Amino acid sequence: MDSRLAIEWMQPLLDRRFVVRDEERASDRQPRYSIFFAMRDYGRHRLAQDVEHERRVRAMHADFYRDLVEGQGERMAGRDRRDALEELSLDHENIHAALRFFVETADRHSALRVATMLDGYWWSRNYAEGYAHLQTVLGLGQPAVGSEGAERLLWGKVCLAAGKLAIRQFDLEEASSLFTAAADAGRAEFDSGLLALSLERGALVDLELNRYEQAYAALTEAQTIYETLGGRTRAEGMADCEDGLGLVASERRDYAAADAHFERALGFYAEYSDPQLSAWVRSDQSQVAYLNGDPLMARVHAEYAQHVGRAYEDLGLLTWSANSLGHIAAFQGDLDAARNHFVESMTLAMLQGNLRPRLRALEGLAVVAARSQQDESALILLSAVDRERKHRGLPRAVSETQLIGSALASSRSRLSELEIKRAADIGMLTSLDQATELAREV
Repeated sequence: MDSRLAIEWMQPLLDRRFVVRDEERASDRQPRYSIFFAMRDYGRHRLAQDVEHERRVRAMHADFYRDLVEGQGERMAGRDRRDALEELSLDHENIHAALRFFVETADRHSALRVATMLDGYWWSRNYAEGYAHLQTVLGLGQPAVGSEGAERLLWGKVCLAAGKLAIRQFDLEEASSLFTAAADAGRAEFDSGLLALSLERGALVDLELNRYEQAYAALTEAQTIYETLGGRTRAEGMADCEDGLGLVASERRDYAAADAHFERALGFYAEYSDPQLSAWVRSDQSQVAYLNGDPLMARVHAEYAQHVGRAYEDLGLLTWSANSLGHIAAFQGDLDAARNHFVESMTLAMLQGNLRPRLRALEGLAVVAARSQQDESALILLSAVDRERKHRGLPRAVSETQLIGSALASSRSRLSELEIKRAADIGMLTSLDQATELAREV
């Protein structure tokens, strides 16, 4: 709606103080208004007295925000990603109310359309929330064979989005199933882009489970498909695969190959000047530089990722960059800075509902404890994380072992066998929340 027209319509309500200007949430392009709680409650009460009228109003509201999300989704696929994310966040409650309405009324097509477009938003903001909403949408049921192809493709894209977030919840079996469903939809509808994405994302499950040969095979197969495509789909797909191959190489301790893959990924992303996606590669480069004995370059990469994360309000980038900066600070002996970085990473991970960096932050705080000779606390934290990893079926990667190995070995060397066993036993009985509280006291 044109801003001048909106102001003209709203002025009588402003004059009577039924609504007020919301200066905090106003954007450069559009003023925003809030209604007083008493007026809102009264309106809801009156609306609830006419069920059919309430349904029509909710339907109009949902349709409006479905169209808004689709418009912003197109902007997120281009160079306006940051502005689109910001404007979606302003309407967070309205958008999710619209999605709930489509689910409640079994409007699968509209629910799939909204969920598909919110993929990038949830990935930047809240994994747990996004995963819960996507599961609800998928609960509406899979389109039948022979149904409209567009809806089957939307279903596949929602499976793909849910699978990414399932990984971050450590629900790896579900993630694998979702990627398989997405790949099946891509094959059935002859959508090479969806098929390649499904293979590429499936490789992330292999990486989580240290199945590097399978990850390598899936990523190279996806690259072969991306090579046949054009435009941004090809560039981003090739970049994502190169980034994944870089991670495979780093776990094999082939750091030169890893850096070569990362540089190729940055080259593909540069074709569309996407700093947010490039920053994720720089975050991966930070860890490889650190493991390869170059903490100064590791800091450069991590601080760049942190800067972009702040600019785009990307909690994932902020979480991982803080983790990298924590290890760099600990290595350089600045334990106060390391502790602050790891606590920040852990807090952001909990806010997102992202378990892996939460565990990584706990391991980092165990390193801080070890370096400050709080040896029993260090081993209790490590044991608690080991218990959680075993429960989730998530082995520690080679790189993760390298990050913590020497510091924890020092703690063990200063304790007796009995003290080591006692710390391990206490850790095995320590819940994740209890370990989190212990870590904050390190």
